Amino acid sequence: MANIIELIQQKLNYSSVKKVDPNTQETIKENDSLAQAAVPATLVGFYELSRVKTGAAKILSGNFSPDILTDVFGEKKTPVVEHVAQYANMTSEVAENEMQKVAQATCEIVKSSAGNSEQAVMDYFTAERNNILKSLPAKLQIGQILGDNMLDDRTNKMEGPVSGMMHKIEQLFAGTPGKSEE
Repeated sequence: MANIIELIQQKLNYSSVKKVDPNTQETIKENDSLAQAAVPATLVGFYELSRVKTGAAKILSGNFSPDILTDVFGEKKTPVVEHVAQYANMTSEVAENEMQKVAQATCEIVKSSAGNSEQAVMDYFTAERNNILKSLPAKLQIGQILGDNMLDDRTNKMEGPVSGMMHKIEQLFAGTPGKSEE
């Protein structure tokens, strides 16, 4: 089955969102830099929201306001959008519109792929975490904005036998909500 990044690419007709090189922390610049920034940045917001049952329930129900990015990122929406815009060399309005499209697509994909319980949504995003982080350019500094520097850590982008084993261990810990229930 395709991962969530691939499903969004297909749904929104994006050119390929690349994995980030763990050594350079960047991708080949041939790709669509707006999609490269908007897709994983928006998905990180959904991942963070899914760490608590109330957030997972909101994702499952799709009960968002018209400004879905504020629901996902809260007061950190503006800096996240600005960083995506700077990375893509676009205006904040263009970046925000694209991120809104990604957010809508994410909700549709989760409804059809994740299952029908809060725990299923939480588990879905736990399983997708590594796929999301492997495509998240460190230059965006999304982890710094959201107060989770582990998101920007280059070890999240590494692959191979040892890294694969470590990512499995991370998934075990990521499956346990670390934030207080709201």
